[in-house]
Amino acid sequence: MKIIDHELYYEFRIANDVKMIYTKKPFSLNLRELSNDNLNFVPKSKKIKYLKQLHTDIIYKAEDDFINFQEGDGLISSSLDVALVAYFADCLPIYFYDSVKKIIGLIHSGYKGSFNLIILKMLFMFEKMGSTFEDLKIVFGPYNRSCCYEVSEVFLKEVSNKFSKDLLDTSFAKRDGKIYFDNGSFNLSVLSSFNLNIYNSKLCTYCLKNLYSYRRLRKGQSYALIWRI
Repeated sequence: MKIIDHELYYEFRIANDVKMIYTKKPFSLNLRELSNDNLNFVPKSKKIKYLKQLHTDIIYKAEDDFINFQEGDGLISSSLDVALVAYFADCLPIYFYDSVKKIIGLIHSGYKGSFNLIILKMLFMFEKMGSTFEDLKIVFGPYNRSCCYEVSEVFLKEVSNKFSKDLLDTSFAKRDGKIYFDNGSFNLSVLSSFNLNIYNSKLCTYCLKNLYSYRRLRKGQSYALIWRI
């Protein structure tokens, strides 16, 4: 994967026929303001599709007639004419592309969505639409990583009975008496038994001052977008 640093966004290039981007500041739009005019780097021919995100494991198939602002946290589409959009402050954006079937997907994966295994639900939706795992390309965009994402003992205890020790050891780190969580590492471990092409941007929303971080700024958001070219 090649990461291209544009003025307004980072681009994650894994193929020539798909666009995956993550916006920098100063984008701060109301959901209803998401449009080709306000996101003017999106081609005018693309219909912008988005959700009211509530940290769920709900995923929709978003074709040309999909109605925006439904409640959920994942979109999948086989249409050339749509651009999928999700908004982020520190959570993990996960982009999907089937380079053979030409299907795109996008997940907003906060820790609640991750712990409800939304990534597996998306994976099996691709399979249901005819994808084979070997053809999928998955990109983990910027998020608040374990270098900065401090959590409480209670947070760790709440998931300790739900997941294996190996998975927890991969996802949590202890330094100087503090506990840190890495959402990307958690999802990578969930997918470890599958033969998948996964790319990690290694960008941290908290460390990079040109990205929004709720923990750092307490306001604003960035946008992840994917569309076919």
